[in-house]
Amino acid sequence: MMWQDNYERWQQAALPTELRNELTKCPKSELPARFEEYPEFGTGGIRALMGVGTNRLNSYTIARATVGVARYLQQQNLPEAQRIMVISFDTRFHSKEFAQLSARILAAAGITVYLSDKPRPTPELSFLVRDYHAFLGIMITASHNPYEYNGYKVYDRHGGQITLAQAAAITAQIEQVGDELQLPIDTDISTVPQIHVFGTQADDDYLQALQVVNQDPQVTKAHGRDLRIVYTPLHGTGESLITQGLHQAGFTNLFIVSEQSVQDPYFGTVELPNPEFHEAFTLALKLAKKVDADVVIATDPDADRMGMAVKTEDGYQFLTGNQLGAIFVDYLIRKKQAQHDDLNKYRLIKTIVTSDFGRTIAAIHGIKTIETLTGFKFIGEQADKIEAAQDGSQFFLGYEESFGFLVAPFVRDKDSIQAAVLASEVALDAKRKGQTLPQILHQLEVQYGYFEDTLLSDEFHSKAEEDTILKRVDNLRQQQPSAIAGLPVSAYEDYQKGQRVETANGQQSKLTLPTANVLKIIFKDGSWLAVRPSGTEPKIKTYIAARGNSAADAATVLTQLTKYVQHSLYEKNAK
Repeated sequence: MMWQDNYERWQQAALPTELRNELTKCPKSELPARFEEYPEFGTGGIRALMGVGTNRLNSYTIARATVGVARYLQQQNLPEAQRIMVISFDTRFHSKEFAQLSARILAAAGITVYLSDKPRPTPELSFLVRDYHAFLGIMITASHNPYEYNGYKVYDRHGGQITLAQAAAITAQIEQVGDELQLPIDTDISTVPQIHVFGTQADDDYLQALQVVNQDPQVTKAHGRDLRIVYTPLHGTGESLITQGLHQAGFTNLFIVSEQSVQDPYFGTVELPNPEFHEAFTLALKLAKKVDADVVIATDPDADRMGMAVKTEDGYQFLTGNQLGAIFVDYLIRKKQAQHDDLNKYRLIKTIVTSDFGRTIAAIHGIKTIETLTGFKFIGEQADKIEAAQDGSQFFLGYEESFGFLVAPFVRDKDSIQAAVLASEVALDAKRKGQTLPQILHQLEVQYGYFEDTLLSDEFHSKAEEDTILKRVDNLRQQQPSAIAGLPVSAYEDYQKGQRVETANGQQSKLTLPTANVLKIIFKDGSWLAVRPSGTEPKIKTYIAARGNSAADAATVLTQLTKYVQHSLYEKNAK
């Protein structure tokens, strides 16, 4: 169907006033992008701009997706007691409306729905899917995207984001839905007995489970008030559970950034509500200096990512996701050693683009590491496999470089609430020893090696630019030079081909992870870089991890590899 056909259908439909007004004012130049297709559904569900059109998120496209999900669930032929779904939502525009609409459609399909009464964090939705023994869950969120976006994430019965196979099966059902404009878009849930609205009891259940994250509750409850914490939810869902979770663990000396505790769908005080970016901490750091805080914590709007800055003699220093992960690994090991626990049974899970710092620490203590593709759904999937194996192995920690952490697998997605509690405990432990986390980090570097990392991203502004850069990546795949930026290459891991090639002898071995457009180049000194074109955005990402015998060594290697990527891959006029 041509975009003009979709546009004509919508022109003739009896649209709600908001959508009708938007359609009337829509510039003609935008019409093809709005009407030529539908938002793509994948393992992360849907994430798209809101607004009028088949290729935007609105009541009709949400209804279309939900009908597909309902049909997929009906195909499973589950007994009535298992036809259960949980739905929650964040603070964005239309999130509550989309959640209520989805609940009505599912209830009409004979499915029992547990629906949140207010915005809640994504990790709590993951927990509740498991707690309610639901078959699926839906979270209406666009995480840390700009305010113009929203999203529709689907979770499986384990509480993790759906697998590739499940996404494909749901997509097939969605594509069979007919004219979306004929679907009901009523959001009144007051007269639907199959919809059960949940409230604070769900929070209490989550907080009860959260206690397992606290590694040394006697110390934190006795001394937690000695740690001064500033926290910002960045206008999102995190404040209630993080405040309660920290207080429960003993961290009551907590200061909230009041301007950002307002659940503002515009995220009015920040350009991007993402704790990966230092700019998001501006107001929090201002408050931290005023109250002399030891640590500053920020979470994104759906509270699955956590970023942190800590007080030092020179001001406040940000810690990267990789650095926090290494610190967590070390702390958890020390606590388990103190309990005379057998470390060999534990499994650390990280992505292939996450630093090897934590893995190196874990390996020396007998903990095996499982690597996954980028995306926390794969970490959750591995947590499922560990639980199902029943071979004595246990989950240790899951994390990725982009500030996603899972400390205890009662959740199957990244969880900033868990991360905030553990980070505060680690910071308290350091403070009681007269140290800061950067000092702890330096001690780990002296003991295990020096690691530096960065992420470079380049956007395509034309098809020609995209073709040029992707061609350079393909040339790397095919030529596989023995040295790059003056550094000898040890191996190439091509996840598109599912193949690892040793540079010294050309020996090939099979990679066991699913196919993905990622090329990872591993150097003889243990450094690496990984190139990953985005499948959903006009950009390419390159992850660089440098390793050295000193901080200067690691910094030099990082500079060399960064210059190579910028000038040989990203530079528009490079040969």
